Amino acid sequence: MRRFRFYSLVFASVFMNMSGPDQAQARMHTTIVVPGATTQSLGFPDDGTKGGVWIMYAGSSAAYLMTPGH
Repeated sequence: MRRFRFYSLVFASVFMNMSGPDQAQARMHTTIVVPGATTQSLGFPDDGTKGGVWIMYAGSSAAYLMTPGH
């Protein structure tokens, strides 16, 4: 059984979806929208070259966390 831990952030919205040609091949994608997030405010880098979670559109109202994985 897979267990998922969800964290509630006052300043963010979390969107999760699964997609694929069938259930066996479906992949989960998580988007964590954090308007105005910066490297300084969250501690994540603002580019994906370092691996791991990073901030896309840092400092803007459209900022969100990129979460790598399957």
